[in-house]
Amino acid sequence: MTNQRMATLIDRSEAPVLTTLAATFISASENEVRKIAQARGKKYRSLTTAINRRLSMDAVMTATKNALQEAMFAAASVDTSTSNNKLKEDAIKQSIKLYLQS
Repeated sequence: MTNQRMATLIDRSEAPVLTTLAATFISASENEVRKIAQARGKKYRSLTTAINRRLSMDAVMTATKNALQEAMFAAASVDTSTSNNKLKEDAIKQSIKLYLQS
């Protein structure tokens, strides 16, 4: 997720950790769905489309799992040093880190 506009969105957010989690998940899930769809000769671009078009639940779960893991790692590494809600953001980051370790 190196998109400059995405970085601006996160910088302007009052909740950079959760914004990073959500934005990265959306972006990563689109990439994962495209990979899976392309391998099957389809042109799906989002989880919603893949589910509505009845892509196999195993394929959807694989895309979701991969995207969620990427999003959690991105959220756990957000720089919160300049955040207005530093304690809150650090608590969310710590929770995500603990979840990833389990």
